[in-house]
Amino acid sequence: MVRLVVAGTIASVVITHLAYLALGLTFDALPVKLVAHGLPFLMPLVIAPITAIPWVRLQNRLAAANARLAQEVDRRTALQDELEHQARTDPLTAIANRRGFFEAAEAIAVEGAVVVLLDLDDFKSVNDTLGHAAGDVVLQAVVRVVEGVCRPPGGVVGRLGGDEFVALLPPGCGPVAARLRQRLARLEVPVPGRGTAITSASVGVVVMAAGQSVDEALAVVDTGMYERKRAVRGLA
Repeated sequence: MVRLVVAGTIASVVITHLAYLALGLTFDALPVKLVAHGLPFLMPLVIAPITAIPWVRLQNRLAAANARLAQEVDRRTALQDELEHQARTDPLTAIANRRGFFEAAEAIAVEGAVVVLLDLDDFKSVNDTLGHAAGDVVLQAVVRVVEGVCRPPGGVVGRLGGDEFVALLPPGCGPVAARLRQRLARLEVPVPGRGTAITSASVGVVVMAAGQSVDEALAVVDTGMYERKRAVRGLA
């Protein structure tokens, strides 16, 4: 505001006196001379506030609009992040879904890893006898066990679908599979209002070499688990 008045005053004086010179105007009477030469100094004091008010209002509106725009950008960014999270997360167990697991696994398994695959034994009977809500409780309990055993730094746990889960661990974590087999050999899960669900899980493990894909490792361990199950059931 002050700079506006100063700049306006200088411009007013210069323009007014140039106009007087161009028109050849002179002022002999003292009152007239005072008015003629003093008016250019007074005009900016009158004009500046008049012109500044709309400018200030415009600046305030622009600031408010920018603030609203920033809030909207933040809201949309947060929404996009949430959608991305949901697209990679299993809603029942809150761990990575198939897509989220493979994206994370391919990124961290460059130098090799340990892949632990498990699926529940006869999980269908839990759903058939106690209901699907009880089955959901069992799946959540299994995830708690898997995360408790298979969550060293640098690892990722995911649900591939149904009652099949997978963990990718850093190299050297092979003994984890033995602990997981022990924990899931018999799992008793209290189900509110329905008693106790009893289940177990088959666990397979494979050590990935550097450069091997997660798909290849899962195919190897899945084949081994299937053959063991056939042998146990007397189908081999």
